[in-house]
Amino acid sequence: MHVERLELGPLRAVSYLVWDVPDRAVLIDPGDEPQRVLAWIQRHAVRPEAVLLTHAHFDHVGGVHGVVETLDLPVWLHPKARPVYDRAASAAARWGLFIDPPPTAPLKDLGEGPLAVGPGFEVLHLPGHCPGHVAFYHAAAEAVFSGDLLFAGGVGRWDLP
Repeated sequence: MHVERLELGPLRAVSYLVWDVPDRAVLIDPGDEPQRVLAWIQRHAVRPEAVLLTHAHFDHVGGVHGVVETLDLPVWLHPKARPVYDRAASAAARWGLFIDPPPTAPLKDLGEGPLAVGPGFEVLHLPGHCPGHVAFYHAAAEAVFSGDLLFAGGVGRWDLP
């Protein structure tokens, strides 16, 4: 499994490009700089088949519109994350930031268990930081992609809506 990491935006959200074969890549949490993300994908010469969201805070979903519009990808998120996803642009504005509202389609619901796209992830529902927060676990690679659930030296914030 190949993993590339990119920090994005003023809040330094981390996006991941993950693949086992180039045409089965997934983009996890595209951050809020879609043009940087698109250039990054092109540099790695992979073709994502989906955008996966660990949670729907604006710093993780702000780039969804630009990426999905350019690459025509489905977006996977937990159904309980949908209200936060739908309010992402207004939440960013409260921080003095602008993002394009994330698209309402094509959205696919994430549930716990094996994921049908990408290199063989299992979806774990881990609410606490945000409603509908999930992690993507890959047993063979001993890897977990958890959004803002864990930080170096501590845990993620749990006091945000």
